[in-house]
Amino acid sequence: MKKLKTLNAAMLAATLLPAAAAYAGSGELTLIHIGDIHGHLVPRANVRSDTTGRMEGGLARMYTEVKKIREDSDHTLTINTGDTLQGSGEALFTRGQAMIDVLNLFKFDAYTPGNWDFLYGPERFKEAFIGTDTTPPLAPWNIQSANLYYTNQFDATAVCGRADANGNKYKRVASPYTIKQVGNLKVGILGFTTARAIAAVGTSVTANFQFTDGKVEYPCYIDVLRNQEKVDLVVMISEMEMARDIALAETYPGVDVILNSDMHERTMQPIVTPTGTIIVEEGQDGTMIGEMKLDVENGKLHEWEWKPHVITDRIKEDRAIAAKVAEVRRPFLAGTFVPGQQATVGGNTTELLRPVDEVIAYTNIDLHRSNFVDEDMPGVVEGTSHDLIADAMAVIGQAQSSSIRGFRYGTHIPAGGAITMEDIYHYIPIVAKLGRTNKACGADLKFAIENSIGGTFHPDPTQWIGGQRSDLRRGRLQRLHGHHAGESDTVDLCQSLSALDHRPWHQRQGQWRSRRRVRPL
Repeated sequence: MKKLKTLNAAMLAATLLPAAAAYAGSGELTLIHIGDIHGHLVPRANVRSDTTGRMEGGLARMYTEVKKIREDSDHTLTINTGDTLQGSGEALFTRGQAMIDVLNLFKFDAYTPGNWDFLYGPERFKEAFIGTDTTPPLAPWNIQSANLYYTNQFDATAVCGRADANGNKYKRVASPYTIKQVGNLKVGILGFTTARAIAAVGTSVTANFQFTDGKVEYPCYIDVLRNQEKVDLVVMISEMEMARDIALAETYPGVDVILNSDMHERTMQPIVTPTGTIIVEEGQDGTMIGEMKLDVENGKLHEWEWKPHVITDRIKEDRAIAAKVAEVRRPFLAGTFVPGQQATVGGNTTELLRPVDEVIAYTNIDLHRSNFVDEDMPGVVEGTSHDLIADAMAVIGQAQSSSIRGFRYGTHIPAGGAITMEDIYHYIPIVAKLGRTNKACGADLKFAIENSIGGTFHPDPTQWIGGQRSDLRRGRLQRLHGHHAGESDTVDLCQSLSALDHRPWHQRQGQWRSRRRVRPL
């Protein structure tokens, strides 16, 4: 294990936190971390530079590793940090139930939701994760979220929270933290959902919910957990973006470990802040899980050891999970396909017209959007898969330019491989329609691109937005009428152009003027 060499952080923490109580616990604990599965039930290829050359992911292989870690450790906690119920055809047309039915077998100890877990609307969210006084949640994963509130309900007893202009304290949708007694250790698990759900998925599917950036709740609950609950460890489970969590951890000491999701980072080596907080993230699509061994002495983290587990086809599938995966996929596959399945999101409705394993095309190049930021065609800006979709949109809509939301979690299809309907639903796992206008001009396109870039790369993570990108008919530079704009080429900011966009209507926020519907995607 690694000894904690954070003397300055420990000294700073000592000025803010009380000395450990005489009855403080000692012992070992292993954290098992899963996040950003995004509806992926079965393995997929990896054509990025970190490829193993094998199929990666798959819930049945993930669970094999989870079981092995549990068997090798006396005390474990298994955590899921969100973006789980959305990202595939099976997830979309069951409103996440296909994922719930399988993942309930994992027996999570705690969970915090991601922005895309709100996609099916507030009532479905509560049905899945909150339940009622008489009905348990469909996904009893022990949801925790300190920064998720109702807009129309209040709680006079609430602490560390948000209030209206009159001082009325908003009621939280879920509990902010949970306490786990694991052997001799008392562990506080503090949850934070996304801070940007409304910007990312829209107002209609988050109606009567509000989200904060954690700047109030984070330090306040550190105090509650350390000084009132007297925990030995504070573990934050978060879907609030890596940069936000780093900024919080650098500002406020007291959290030992942050298990993070949202931006699909793979931390093969943990990030350790000057305040001593250890931060990890597990990539996307169930292709990696994390194992964090913690050694606590007298109520303080003494040593730790981190092991990332990349899930490949070297790992044998767990039979029970594989059987459940096959069961939930049966209505979607050829031979057992159930026609007429529909999904409605944000007022748009779509129907599943063919089995998800039906081959619709083949590709001569790798299709994906996942390159690292220091590589050619970084995924945060562009990808071959979304270039293809943007081209198709422009052709179907007979437009000179097109834009597509920057989903970074799309699947990978290797060159020479078949493209199936399942792949398309991994790339566009929402109910979207195309909108077209003849009145966009060059200035509109320039604004869309620069606004997207600013919202992605702004040095202040609180200024980040939902990841929208504008792709002018493929190409990393602009291309109009099939012409790539080179260094000396420009787009006339006053020229009127036709533009196409795929986002649901409630997310467009008047970016283009005068739209007309084209057809369902």
